[in-house]
Amino acid sequence: MDQVRDQFLADNPTATHLAGGRDKFTGSNMPETYLSPNTQLASSKVGGSYTDMTFDVNGETVYVQTVDKGNMHGMSQREWDNANRILRQEPDATVITVGKGTQINPGDWDVGNMNSGSIYRF
Repeated sequence: MDQVRDQFLADNPTATHLAGGRDKFTGSNMPETYLSPNTQLASSKVGGSYTDMTFDVNGETVYVQTVDKGNMHGMSQREWDNANRILRQEPDATVITVGKGTQINPGDWDVGNMNSGSIYRF
């Protein structure tokens, strides 16, 4: 997760790391962001989402998810469903998914080249 965080911050120097993973400077664990379900079920977290890492880039929320690889757009069906649920819960956010173990090239995660309200797969 540290490598994912570091690559995202390198590609987006104005970004602020808000949640998930470890703080780059203190090494402290940061709790993941919890997104409430769109339709609240009686005292339940069913339908909610936890995001691996959350960043703010010039006022735009970006969620980065590390995902299990599979046949559904390069990830497992469960991970694809989770990414889509996050986007339904936060339709103006950008969701970036990266397959566990995938090598990311510098510049791949520059959100200046991405549209909010979309899922990007790596």
